[in-house]
Amino acid sequence: MANGVGVVADVFLDDGGAVKAAGAKKMVVTSVLQGEMETLRFGALLALDLHAEGVEFFFDNLQLVQSLVAGQALKGKEVIVFQRKFRRPIEYPELQIRLSTICRSHHNSLIKLLGASISGNCIYLAYEYVPGASLADCLRNPKNPSFTILSTWLSRMQIATDVAHGLDYVHHCSGLRSNFVHNHIKSSSIVIVSEESINAKLCHFGTSELCGEIESEVVTDSENSIETESEITAIKRNPKKSRSRALKLEGTRGYMAPEFQLTGTPSQKCDVYAFGVVMLELLSGEEPLKYQRVEEGEDGGYRRVSVIETARAAVEGGELRKWVDGRMRDSYPVEVAEKMIRVGLDCVEEAPERRPDMGRVAGLVSMLFLESKNWAEKIGMPMDFSVSLAPR
Repeated sequence: MANGVGVVADVFLDDGGAVKAAGAKKMVVTSVLQGEMETLRFGALLALDLHAEGVEFFFDNLQLVQSLVAGQALKGKEVIVFQRKFRRPIEYPELQIRLSTICRSHHNSLIKLLGASISGNCIYLAYEYVPGASLADCLRNPKNPSFTILSTWLSRMQIATDVAHGLDYVHHCSGLRSNFVHNHIKSSSIVIVSEESINAKLCHFGTSELCGEIESEVVTDSENSIETESEITAIKRNPKKSRSRALKLEGTRGYMAPEFQLTGTPSQKCDVYAFGVVMLELLSGEEPLKYQRVEEGEDGGYRRVSVIETARAAVEGGELRKWVDGRMRDSYPVEVAEKMIRVGLDCVEEAPERRPDMGRVAGLVSMLFLESKNWAEKIGMPMDFSVSLAPR
C-alpha cells in the first residue's frame, strides 16, 4: 500500500498488534491492512486524514444534521465521524478493551460504532452512516413548522418503542459493565429513518465510555464548556489531584436531571430522565425548554417553561387533547396517550430513586404500542405505511 497523506494516529487492532495504515484524501477513512478490514468488527483505532480540505465541516459535532457527512466506504459501508475531547486520560490498553466491546455490540436501534482515531486531546469516532433526519427536526421543521413526517400516533409510538429498547440494551445488554451510561440522550441525537417503515436509531453509543465521561468526579458547566489541553496535561502530571475543577461534562439544557446539575455525575437514572423528556417532546411536539411571555409587571417579560411543566399541567387540568401535538389531528387513543404521558412523567421524577429502570420503561412502552395497534385495527387505520424524508 502506498504511503498516504495526513496520518495523525497510530493504528491498533483488537489483538494489540500495530498494523500499517495509509492516510486518505479529503473526508476518507484510511484503509487498514490485515484481513481486508475483517478486524474492524472487533474495534480498530483507525487513521484519519484530519488535515484534508473540508475537514472542519466534516467533524462539526455541534449539530447532528450538519455533521452527518458520508465518508469513503469501509467494506462497502459509508461512515460518519464525530470529534470529541477526552474528559480524562485513558491508556491505550484500556481504550482498546472498551472500543472492542462497544464495536461488538449490536442492536437495531443503535447506530454502530466501527472504529476510532486519536489525535492529541481528541478522539474521532467513526460510526456507520445512516441516512435520515434528527427527531428534533422531524418534530420541529425549521422551514415548515406546520409539517411533520410523524403525523400519526403509530409512527410516534414506533419511535418511542425503538428508543426505549435501544437504551435498555445500552444499560443492560451491551456487554459493558452493568452501570453503563449513554449520557447523550436528546431528540437531536436520535435519527429517524424511513425504509419500509419509520424507525429510530440512537447516535453516540459508546461516546461516554471512550471519552472518559464516566468514572471520574466531574462538574457540569452551564455553557457546555470542556476542558482545555493544559488541564488534561496537568491531570496527567498529577493524577492524584482532584479532577473536580478540571473536568467539565457537557450537558444539554432541558435534558439534564436535577442530580446531574448538582454533581455533574452521570448515571443510568440520568439517562432515564433524558428519555422521559424525549417522550414528552415526541407526544407534544414541543421543545424541551421554551420562553413564554408573562403578565405585565413581572421581571423580564418572559419566563422559561419546560415540556415537563406543560405535561404535568395538562394531566392535572384534564387538558390532554390541547397538549398533545395537534398535527396528529386528534387521531389517537386518548387512554393510551394519557398512560404514555404518565410513563414520561415517571421518568422525569426529581428523585432518581423514584424513576423506573429502562427495562421496565421499555416493557411499558411496548405494551402501549400493542394497545395502539389494536386501536388502529379497530378504526381501520392503515398500519403498513412509509413516508419520504426527502426535501419537500
